[in-house]
Amino acid sequence: MSSIIRIEKGFTLIELMIVVAVIGILAAIAIPSFSEYLKQGRRFDAQQYLMTSVQALERNYSRHGKYPATQTLTNSPYYTFSYTPAEDKLSFSLSAIPTSRQSDSCGTLSVNQKGVRTPAANCWTN
Repeated sequence: MSSIIRIEKGFTLIELMIVVAVIGILAAIAIPSFSEYLKQGRRFDAQQYLMTSVQALERNYSRHGKYPATQTLTNSPYYTFSYTPAEDKLSFSLSAIPTSRQSDSCGTLSVNQKGVRTPAANCWTN
């Protein structure tokens, strides 16, 4: 009688299930962290846009002695920007209001003609 030796190649179902479980655990950890990094990046972009707008407003103030009555701002998919001048046009407030996809604990970012930024705690990068 001859004995035949069978060599099996491949993975068992248990091994494949372990790999799928490990990938699932890694994804459950990585995806929320990645989403938070995206929010931080978008918040930084909004801050940069606000500060660039402040520079343009300050240039206007240097030339004309007052801030403009209106300022054209370009909204993004994640923030709505608003410009509010005082009645005497000697002060202003710029705001970046997050849309629902970008809302987080920081909420609305604002800056005025004195450079005062709100909210202050860990929301504005230096």
